[in-house]
Amino acid sequence: MGLRVNTNRSAVTTLRSLNQTDKRQVTTFERLSTGLRINRASDDPSGLVISEILRGQLGSLQQAVENSTNAANLVSTSEAALTEVSSLLVGIRESVIFALNTGSSSPDQIAAEQDSVDQAIAAIKRIADSTKFGTTRLLNGNSELTTTDVDQVGLLRVVPHAVQLDYTSATGNTRFDTGVTRYATQAEHTVIDPLAQTVATGAVGDSFVLTLRRTDTSTGAAVNTDTAVTMTIGATGVFTYREFMDAVNQTSAGSGVFAGPDGRLYSQEVSSGTAGDEAISVLSFTPTVGAPVLLIGQTVLDNAGDAAITQTVAATTRARASLTVMDPMIEASSLTSAAPGAAAFAVFGRQVVTGGDVTIRIRGNLGVEELRLSNGTTYTQFASAVNLLRGNTGVYASNNGKLYSDEFGSDQTVQVQVIEGTGTYSGTGGLTVDSPSPAVSFGTDAKGTVSGAQAFARGNRMNVVSTFFNGEIELNNPGYAARQATPFNQLSQRVITGTTGQSVTFEVTNGAVPPVTTGPLTMTVGTNDTWLDFMNLVNTASLAANLGVIATDDGRLLSTAFGTGARIDVEVTASTGSDLILVDEETNGLQSLAEAATTSLGTPGNRAEMRVLDPEAQIFSFSVVNKSGLLFQFGSEAQPNEQRLIGIPNLTPTFLGAPVITLGDLSQVTRGGGINTLLSGAENDLFNLQIDPANALRIVDAAIEVVTGTRSFLGSFVKDTVEPNVRSVEVAIENLKASESDIRDLDFANEISILSKQQILFQSGISVLAQANSIPQSVLQLLRQ
Repeated sequence: MGLRVNTNRSAVTTLRSLNQTDKRQVTTFERLSTGLRINRASDDPSGLVISEILRGQLGSLQQAVENSTNAANLVSTSEAALTEVSSLLVGIRESVIFALNTGSSSPDQIAAEQDSVDQAIAAIKRIADSTKFGTTRLLNGNSELTTTDVDQVGLLRVVPHAVQLDYTSATGNTRFDTGVTRYATQAEHTVIDPLAQTVATGAVGDSFVLTLRRTDTSTGAAVNTDTAVTMTIGATGVFTYREFMDAVNQTSAGSGVFAGPDGRLYSQEVSSGTAGDEAISVLSFTPTVGAPVLLIGQTVLDNAGDAAITQTVAATTRARASLTVMDPMIEASSLTSAAPGAAAFAVFGRQVVTGGDVTIRIRGNLGVEELRLSNGTTYTQFASAVNLLRGNTGVYASNNGKLYSDEFGSDQTVQVQVIEGTGTYSGTGGLTVDSPSPAVSFGTDAKGTVSGAQAFARGNRMNVVSTFFNGEIELNNPGYAARQATPFNQLSQRVITGTTGQSVTFEVTNGAVPPVTTGPLTMTVGTNDTWLDFMNLVNTASLAANLGVIATDDGRLLSTAFGTGARIDVEVTASTGSDLILVDEETNGLQSLAEAATTSLGTPGNRAEMRVLDPEAQIFSFSVVNKSGLLFQFGSEAQPNEQRLIGIPNLTPTFLGAPVITLGDLSQVTRGGGINTLLSGAENDLFNLQIDPANALRIVDAAIEVVTGTRSFLGSFVKDTVEPNVRSVEVAIENLKASESDIRDLDFANEISILSKQQILFQSGISVLAQANSIPQSVLQLLRQ
């Protein structure tokens, strides 16, 4: 070993070790003073990255908890206001009940109650207009989910409570499709069966010829051939409408006229909208054997000289020409003859009671009433009596020979029973006092979906609860309006969905080799989107291309060929946001660009057939405006499953109430309206209750139901969404804090043990350095010697 003075290697080595120990000791002191294991990126680069991510998540989740708390507070504010609105509505209902008691109530008392109603409605408006959370108004419509492009053909009212938005929508709206496979029905009871009614009388074997024609009266041209229909009276001595219908329909291909089961003659084609361009005519009635007479509507035909009867479609109406043949309301006293001196027509079957007097019991949802009917009571007389008792039973008589319940749904019933008398009541095949049980009928509830999610219906109100839509939809049931006896409503059904201006281009192809196609056929929402439009497009193109596929009135595509080689393909080739509806039983329901062609194959002896429209199945669309409602952020990411968009309906008096509907035909009743219609001077104020006593209550009850439903939804929103979210986020925060602590926080026990070691090493290093520094002094010993 050599001794050196200029370079003390031992001191240098010791000093290096001492410096390292000092740095570690400084790091330990820093950790102990901050409580963190990672104070800078160099302490643990990867640990720093993940801990910063966790810190970001923690901050977001802590804000989410605060958001949830604010949401609960907002709901509490809304519910407090709704509680007051509910109390006010209960008070209004009490006032209505008081005003109905006119026997012991003076006009001054009713006026005082009307003042109370006016003040309550004003208070509801004030509450709706002034209830706020911060600057957000909650009950005046500013916080509701706004709907647009609502297909009012099928949807009466849409009230979304919560939805999941489509942020990719180019329109800024989220579209939903309401699939209706069945409307709700009323309970119904047949009193007069149109098919069994007499339309011609004479001796057995008497016959006559009826000449029919479909005409374009705007040009005067006979579109179809004048067709003679021969009819013969059978063994009963009467000719029923059922026999009449069968005879007419066997020749409808030539005449262009057919008979429907509702007692009417119809033109096969539909008017294009030009005045008078579609008409049907009964040209002549010619007895060939004997002298029978025929009833067409309220006109008696009895010889070849009778004038023609013509029915024309009104201007701009897209409909079929129709002519009533059998009407349950016709009575002998109202009949006229087409020729002077014509034989009287004996009306059979329009009588409700035959063979003696009877007493019948009618039971509906509102109550029970009994009617004593004399022998020979006509349907007109019977219907008048039933409708006078409508408010007591909830049952009314229609002009088509049937009784109906006032409301729709499976909880509606109509029961009719003969309880005494010697006669026979015509309803349901004939009831007598010996009939063992009443004739009972129940209504049915609607059935449908919203964008595939199953709806739960009560009557025509569908409630939908799904991850992407929560709300109520009131269907615009055709039965709401005055009953129109036409079996061909599918002509106006939509076959494409979307907003106005969107279009679908499609092709129809047959199974020939090589296949023949119609070429592109385009339909546009709002311009030509009905089954009638679809049918005209396909049939025109099919004729031009010799396609061998026809579209029929009942919503089907048919091949003209039979057998296993027959085939029909429908394929969408272009779209601007719309879908082509196909509801064939064998297909998936909707056609879009992403789907393969829908195909129908023939079977031995049968055509290829594709049902494009089911007469009951329809699809109606609506959209929710993305920038509407109240959006709550409940998670740390901007994802739909971490957000909740809800709406609070507009509860101002104009909007709060029941939808307006019209029921009946002989005695039409318009129901519904906002609670503002109960104000002084309005149609449902306390002095107008005798017009329709139940309507004001119906409006108030519907308003109470809306308020209660809104409170229920908001309560469920807090209970099932907000509070569970707070609990789950707090657990997530706890776990994330533990994870972040494991990565970043200091283990003091471990660090102090490290500090003790480093302090010992530091002291040892100092001591060793002192000794190393003394080594060069050993050189002096050499010099002394």
